[in-house]
Amino acid sequence: MQSAHTQRNLPLYRTIQGQLIVWFLALGVIPLIIVGVVSFSSANTALRDSITNTLTGVANAKSDRLASWLQDTGRAAQTMAKLPGIRGSQGADNLGIQIISDAR
Repeated sequence: MQSAHTQRNLPLYRTIQGQLIVWFLALGVIPLIIVGVVSFSSANTALRDSITNTLTGVANAKSDRLASWLQDTGRAAQTMAKLPGIRGSQGADNLGIQIISDAR
C-alpha cells in the first residue's frame, strides 16, 4: 500500500524551477534576437552604401576617362583635317572629322 505522502511528479513547466528556467531563457534569448536583427539591418545598410559609393566612383572615373578620350580624339581629328593630304575633293576642311565620326 502506498503512503499518503508519496511525491507526485509534476511537469517541469508547472514547478517553480521550471518556470524560472523558462523565464531566464526568455530574458536571455529575446535581447539576443533583437540585437541580432538590429546588427544585421545595420550591416546590410552599410554594405549597400559601400557598394553604391564604389560603383558611383567607378562610373565617375569612366566618365572622366571617356570625356578625356573624346577631347583627345577631337583634337586629333582637327589636326588631321588641317593636313593638306586629308582634304576631300571639294576641298572641305572638316573631312578628317567626318572620317573619325563615321568610324565611330
